[in-house]
Amino acid sequence: MKLICNCKPKSISATVASALQSLLQFHHQCHPKPLHSTLPDTLIHEFTASCYRRDLPTAMKALTSMQKHQIWADSVTYSELIKCCLASGAIQEAKIVHKHIFSDGYQPKTFLINTLINMYVKFNLLDEARELFDQMPERNVVSWTTMIAAFSNAKMNDNAMEFLILMLRDNIRPNMFTYSSVLRACNGLHTLKQIHCSITKAGLDSD
Repeated sequence: MKLICNCKPKSISATVASALQSLLQFHHQCHPKPLHSTLPDTLIHEFTASCYRRDLPTAMKALTSMQKHQIWADSVTYSELIKCCLASGAIQEAKIVHKHIFSDGYQPKTFLINTLINMYVKFNLLDEARELFDQMPERNVVSWTTMIAAFSNAKMNDNAMEFLILMLRDNIRPNMFTYSSVLRACNGLHTLKQIHCSITKAGLDSD
């Protein structure tokens, strides 16, 4: 004869429930939750939006929070912030951006470093531009041309000619913008002939 049990399973006693709650609290204390997963996205969104609408104070505030949490944006967004600094004549803010970009081992792309060099050139801070240029792990035609143009515009003709030589030794092919800047730095007919010969060899004489 089968015995049918109609007893319902006993619920967890209050003592056990209390013990589980204590264990959970202890676990949370020993393993705190990481930074909320939405924080980076929120900061990046705020930073990007303020950069594109040229809101420098808000962008710098967001940048400070990003620095605190070791968050970086993309190169294009930083370039927009640099444009904002240039438009506002905000040299100190621009230097903060530079410091942030290179902080905590972050390695910016060549494009962004070129943008920073151009920023210093436009602020007429050629020493800072040269220092950053010298620290570049990799330089392209834009890097060299930016510095050559800066020296030429500042009437530092010897520096412009020196950089053209160094550029060629670095196996970087000058373009018409490079030579246009160098031509302004030519001091005599002999130098001009040398530049013309170099332009011809580069196949840019028809430009």
